[in-house]
Amino acid sequence: MTIDDKFIDDELSNEDSDKLWELIIANAVDNFKNHLSPAEKALYKLIRRLEWESKYFVSIFAREEFDDKETRKRFRSDSAFREKYLDDKFKETAGEGVYDESIRLFEDYTSARQWYFSNIPSLRYGRPYNYCKKGDTKTISDLLGRIEHGIY
Repeated sequence: MTIDDKFIDDELSNEDSDKLWELIIANAVDNFKNHLSPAEKALYKLIRRLEWESKYFVSIFAREEFDDKETRKRFRSDSAFREKYLDDKFKETAGEGVYDESIRLFEDYTSARQWYFSNIPSLRYGRPYNYCKKGDTKTISDLLGRIEHGIY
């Protein structure tokens, strides 16, 4: 399907309308990506990776964290329960130093918490949460220091 005059003059079915919007968005994204500097392209890739990670994070984390199926199901489906659980675990496991340091570095709580539960390449794709949960807050504190000074 291409964008042409028939879409301007004709009445569109819902299916055609959806396809047209998908095409417009895809063209806009391609056009956008073609005009990015190398640094902007790297940032775009990082954002896409984080979007993918967050989409699959809930299922993977629930499987790793909970033994019983009911709690896993509730974690996946109940966003209020999930947010409270992640908030509590962030505060509980990070310890005061990592908690405060990450919020200061990432400039807001939400970004810090997302980073804390993300797979980090310099941790061999481990999560800061898993390190702190085992009591290894020094590794995460050192990593935050390296990030702050651009040694990542």
